[in-house]
Amino acid sequence: MSEPPPSRVLRAFGVEEAPQHLCGGTGTSWRAGERVFKPCHSAVEWHWLAAHLPRVATAGFCLPLPLASIDGRWMVDGWCAQQWVEGFHCEEERWPDLFAVDAYLHDALAALPQPAHLALRADRWSRADRMAWGEATPPANVQLQLLLDLRQPLDLPAQLIHGDLTGNVLFCPAGPPAVIDLSPYWRPRGYATAILAADLVCWHGVDPDAVLERVRPVTHFPQLLVRALLFRMATDLLAGAAHLDGHAPGVALAVRLHA
Repeated sequence: MSEPPPSRVLRAFGVEEAPQHLCGGTGTSWRAGERVFKPCHSAVEWHWLAAHLPRVATAGFCLPLPLASIDGRWMVDGWCAQQWVEGFHCEEERWPDLFAVDAYLHDALAALPQPAHLALRADRWSRADRMAWGEATPPANVQLQLLLDLRQPLDLPAQLIHGDLTGNVLFCPAGPPAVIDLSPYWRPRGYATAILAADLVCWHGVDPDAVLERVRPVTHFPQLLVRALLFRMATDLLAGAAHLDGHAPGVALAVRLHA
């Protein structure tokens, strides 16, 4: 378990309640009062989100926003805060609703500009994303190579997307689903859908054919799925994973779609 935000950080945001650890994600988030605190790994990105997320027109979903400290700072001693939303994860049972949230969200995100800082990110997720799109060389791996052999050139318009929607939708008892922890990438919107599809098939045991019914409207879905799987698998390899067996159902689907 990570260390909680110190009391001086809580006071800076006007919070008196003791922090409670939140499960999920990377395990570094804490709730205190009506705020969620987490370490801020990129001040530039958090400032960008704080400036632009309030402009997103929410319909069919809600979007907890970044919160400033009492004196107007978006980050205090390496910690940032955002609104707390009551909700629960339900990927296996309500997976079709995730595709509806995906559609609503990316309709809304299409209005936002391209963030200049994305090209400068060097975390493993950003590196793996570039590998998936042929902008960087991935690690040598037999399973990755199978997907690389399937990858073909793709020309689709890009927009701001949430590159990690799975696990970041909370179903709320008294309102629309909440989208949390926006992971911004500048890619075709169908790429976000393909990442969601890959995650559901690989991590949550959803029937691939049922998923295919949901993604039929997505242009060039087979190629986007290849990139989504490359993204997830390269991320695991960069984290030191010894094997990629958990992605086998998704790889089998990608191979089938290109047969």
